[in-house]
Amino acid sequence: MLVLDFGNGSGAVAHTLARKSGARVVGVDVAQNSIFPIPAVSYDGRVLPFRDGTFDLVYAVFVVHHCPDVKAVLREVSRVSKGRVLLVEDVWTNRRNKLWLYFFHVLFDLFMLLLTLLGKAKWSSFFRYDFRDEAGWSACFQSLGLRLVQAGDLIMHPRYPVKHRYYLVDKRPVS
Repeated sequence: MLVLDFGNGSGAVAHTLARKSGARVVGVDVAQNSIFPIPAVSYDGRVLPFRDGTFDLVYAVFVVHHCPDVKAVLREVSRVSKGRVLLVEDVWTNRRNKLWLYFFHVLFDLFMLLLTLLGKAKWSSFFRYDFRDEAGWSACFQSLGLRLVQAGDLIMHPRYPVKHRYYLVDKRPVS
C-alpha cells in the first residue's frame, strides 16, 4: 500500500504508520522539517508533484486549516489519491471553543516562530487558519463532490477544549 502524508511535518505520523502497518509512506510538505527517516518531497503549496491516482490513501493530520485555499488543497490531495482521503482537524462547536482554538494555535505559531528564528525549524504557515465547524466541513466536501464515508471524534488530549475530528472522504461517487 502506498500512502501520502500531506504536510508531514516532523514525519512522526508517517514513520509510525510505516513501521506498524508495513505501508510505504511518502511525506510531502512546503517546509522540510522531518526528523524521522521517511521519504519526503518538497511541495510548492499549489500543485502536488505526483501523477493522478498515485496513492492508495492520502491523509492530512491537523494541516489543512493552515492552507491559504482549503478547497484547492482538497482538490489536489483527491487528485493524487486513488479514492480516499483522511483528514484530521480541530472542529469548533461554539464561540468559546472557537476562541480557545485560535488561542492555542497562536501560541503554537509563536513557538514555531521562535524555533524558525533560531534556525531549529522552518515554519511557513504563521497565523494562517481556516477553522471550520461540522457544517463548514460538510459543505466544503459537498462543494468538491467528495463523498463523506465516515467521520468521528478522536480523543487525543482529554482536557483539550476543542473537538478533534476525523473525516474519511472518497472522490468516487456512490455506486
